[in-house]
Amino acid sequence: MKRLLARICNAFFRKQKEQAEDPALLVEQHIDQLKSYLSDNLKSLAELKAMYIRHQQEIQAQKHLAQDYERRAIVALEKARDGHISQLEADQLAMQALAKKQAVLQQVQSAESALQHYQQTFKQLEEQTMQLKTQIDQWQGELKTLKAKQQISQTTISLHQPLFKPDSHQSLALLESLKEKVAHQQALAEAYRQIAQGKTTVEDRVDRILSEKQDSNVNAGT
Repeated sequence: MKRLLARICNAFFRKQKEQAEDPALLVEQHIDQLKSYLSDNLKSLAELKAMYIRHQQEIQAQKHLAQDYERRAIVALEKARDGHISQLEADQLAMQALAKKQAVLQQVQSAESALQHYQQTFKQLEEQTMQLKTQIDQWQGELKTLKAKQQISQTTISLHQPLFKPDSHQSLALLESLKEKVAHQQALAEAYRQIAQGKTTVEDRVDRILSEKQDSNVNAGT
């Protein structure tokens, strides 16, 4: 059990070391972090956009309210002109309405200033987010290209590396030795062939001489 646990731990630490030494993996981890930042930025953009829209709606509502107070002031003056209410009462109602209108317009002015701040902040954050997204896309493309080149290089090394291993050099030496041995055997075979041919020629000459001698003896006896 202890040995099994030790093997598991060793395998784990070996994998951690390989990962720590792998530049591609480090780049992937960095890109993942950037993606996390990008996700946070997109959420912030959405929240900021929602606040911006809400403030726009509030400003529009305040502007409509200011217009309504102005309309009330006009109505009060028209009623005084038509004799429905006294001029003094109409003036008081109109002044109150216009005062409320002015207060609302001040609120609108303050809200519009805050709205401009939201707009500037949103624009800056949007630019940063787009730059971050562009950087992530660029790095992902470069990483994909580099990983493809790395795979091609590793495949090329795997194909050619056996030619430079010690056992490969030994195999080449054995092949050269075998070539020399075969060449020697071929030369030796050729020598034997030539000797054999020469021996046959000598035997033929001896047989011919003996034959001629026998023919001479026969002729002499007769």
